[in-house]
Amino acid sequence: MGYTGLTMDTSNTKPIPSDIKTAPISSWGWDAADKEVVGINVCSLIGHLFPDYWDMSKWSTRSYEADRKAILEWCAEHGAHYYARGREDFSLSEAREEALTQGLVRVVYEDLS
Repeated sequence: MGYTGLTMDTSNTKPIPSDIKTAPISSWGWDAADKEVVGINVCSLIGHLFPDYWDMSKWSTRSYEADRKAILEWCAEHGAHYYARGREDFSLSEAREEALTQGLVRVVYEDLS
């Protein structure tokens, strides 16, 4: 309790800047200037990668495999760790530690429940 090593985006509405490789973490809209790792909710990333994703009329044309590949490619290109677990095993502390172990300062997290 009280762990503050990971700053979380929980709103699904915070924009991810297109120049994320060079943008300082504090410019993402999170108060992350003094944090070690910044968390990005996968829903925010999906909204960034696929602006029409939430339009349900287009869901029949979506491919889970293609979308997942795009998310993982984005993570690789932008120095972010991807962390996904079911609710019973989901731990932001673990996500943070995994990112730090890999030398990364960003983690895209997804609760699979």
